[in-house]
Amino acid sequence: MADYHDKRETIFERYKDFLEHVEIDEKINRHVPLNERLCFTDCMNNGEHLDFTPNEAGQVGQVVRYVHDPDSFAVIASSFEEYLQQLMAGDYEFTTIFEEEF
Repeated sequence: MADYHDKRETIFERYKDFLEHVEIDEKINRHVPLNERLCFTDCMNNGEHLDFTPNEAGQVGQVVRYVHDPDSFAVIASSFEEYLQQLMAGDYEFTTIFEEEF
């Protein structure tokens, strides 16, 4: 997603022609501009963001993971603290790669 952080477009605007093919967690407000979520990890076409304007089902500060191809937006933690606790507990697969090296 080139220039993701500079975009004022929303999830709805970006995917409006094929929304049925994009997984979007019900806790995420698809009408908030993409750059209003604070990106704290960015790896090529994937990343995690803090969401400050969720839907009613969501929670302010929830962590949203964006994955490209197929595109999806999922809430993976209700807060940054919960996200860090999950990382420390080894709940995210990618951390096992680093743990095996030590």
